[in-house]
Amino acid sequence: MEPKQNQETRELNKTIARLKNKPSETTTYTLIKTARNQPEKLYKHIPSLIKTIDTDRWITTNDIITTLTILTEKNPSQIKPHIDQLTNKLQKHPSTHPQLLYIHSLTSKEHPEKTLKHLNYIKKQLDKKDPEIQLHTTRTIANITEEYPDRTAEIARKLPKPDNGNPEKQKNITKALRNISKTHPEKTLKHLDSLMMQLENKDDETRIHAAHTIKNISKQHPTETARHTQKIIEKLEDKRWRVKANTTATLKNISKKHPEKLKNHIQQITNMLDEESWVIQSDAAHTIKNISKQHPTETARHTQKILPLLENQSISVRKHIIKTIKQISKTNPEKTRPYKDRYINLLNDPYNEIQLEAARTLKTLGYTEPLETLDEIDRKRI
Repeated sequence: MEPKQNQETRELNKTIARLKNKPSETTTYTLIKTARNQPEKLYKHIPSLIKTIDTDRWITTNDIITTLTILTEKNPSQIKPHIDQLTNKLQKHPSTHPQLLYIHSLTSKEHPEKTLKHLNYIKKQLDKKDPEIQLHTTRTIANITEEYPDRTAEIARKLPKPDNGNPEKQKNITKALRNISKTHPEKTLKHLDSLMMQLENKDDETRIHAAHTIKNISKQHPTETARHTQKIIEKLEDKRWRVKANTTATLKNISKKHPEKLKNHIQQITNMLDEESWVIQSDAAHTIKNISKQHPTETARHTQKILPLLENQSISVRKHIIKTIKQISKTNPEKTRPYKDRYINLLNDPYNEIQLEAARTLKTLGYTEPLETLDEIDRKRI
């Protein structure tokens, strides 16, 4: 007696053969059922399934595409060798585009290189008004830009504003912009206003992507970003630390060229020094240092808040804070003079630049005796 497994395989082979000669809804329904329950039995038949697609027989064609879609959902790697064949066959028939784009959105997550070959086709779909097409297209673009930001940078100009559409589409667009902005922030600058709106999005990931993109833009375009200083400051209180981290880094970038935009927000920035993340602490300290160069008097009001950071474990934090203290000492020495012993302690800091900045601070305040402990080379450098 023939084993049941062999019988099932023989019957499935007959079903595939019937597709070529006499396709029917009964036949294609069997394929859908098999794809859902035993997908491994169909993987080797994917090339045959693609060949039998005939857009003149829409009902059976739709079932075959549904079968391929289910197989892709189960294991995207199985469709990978055949995605070119499937795309070339279906892209000429608009009625199949939603399913084709959904398959691309699935395969592009693990195999973006296969979808990259069809980037021109994907880009054209951004002009379509169909919500389903837009959703699958933006998800695909988000996936391929993550791996290939340089080769896909131009697509940023065609991306719709992320403030329109459903939440998933907003997330996809902000993710794609984040990916592109890592290497080509200038390509994403046109979306800056829309990205600011996404900082209020209820979805955590969308806010994180938006904040990250704004940070990347601010590196090359601090002036344009500085126009939104008030909105950016508000995100220092976001519930997600990655939003706070990206926001603090954005403020650091703004402060390098426009410290005047931040002089009235020093209190909010110094609050970031209490964060557990040393990355946030460092960027906050760096921002305060930049503000103090042009606005030492405004910074001096927060001297007691920043002084404890001279003992921070992070070299970067200690360095920026002692430089801030030095700036304050030039115009408001009465604010920093009572803490002479703290600066003397930093003369023994393991990091030489911190030693020198502490020495310069003491010299500015008129305390020269402690500097005699420095070697001759360092005394000349201060």
